[in-house]
Amino acid sequence: MVGVALIAVGVIDIGWTIYWVIHGSRDISISNIFAVIAGILLIRGGLRTANVVAFVGAMTLSGCIGVTVLTPMVIPLDLICTYWKLRFLASLGSLFFAIAVSAFSLWVYKCLTMPSIAAAIAEKYPTWTSWWRRPRTGFTVGLILVIGSSVVLIPSMHGKTADRAEVEARRKVGGRYKFAVTEMHTFTTEGITEVTGVVTAYNDKEIRTIPVTWQQ
Repeated sequence: MVGVALIAVGVIDIGWTIYWVIHGSRDISISNIFAVIAGILLIRGGLRTANVVAFVGAMTLSGCIGVTVLTPMVIPLDLICTYWKLRFLASLGSLFFAIAVSAFSLWVYKCLTMPSIAAAIAEKYPTWTSWWRRPRTGFTVGLILVIGSSVVLIPSMHGKTADRAEVEARRKVGGRYKFAVTEMHTFTTEGITEVTGVVTAYNDKEIRTIPVTWQQ
């Protein structure tokens, strides 16, 4: 059952990716291919695959929950409220997607950690006792990844560089907006440091995405 579901999800995602590529998107996901392959291996009775997929399901679930909890620490609360006010359907769609992914991940994890499957894995692979091979370890790994990303991301959204990004954005659109730095990158080439970022400018009537760049 899980194998069929993974194949279905993978095929749908492949179709969705092709649609957006045709319409000019540069974002290409390869996770859909892995979903299809994992589904086929599960249908064929792959116990190793079952263990790995259960691990990924746990990691994905804890990651989704962690991102939801930590989002207000990265994105200002008033910007989140503005998104819901001005882009309600898109915000609702994002929330629905997060809930759907979490629910699917939980279902996959519960199905693939049933006592009968766990017993079959233990019988065929009795040496699989390490912490890394346990599906429930995925919950810890997912949480660590989210916290680690936040530790790196949050400081980059504040401080002198972020203040400079807001100044650059204000030069482009004026002072009728509030500003929130949502992306920041620093590159150094041949002794020249270039900073690029994305600043979200917003007020009660609109939300704009402003790319900024400068050399230090």
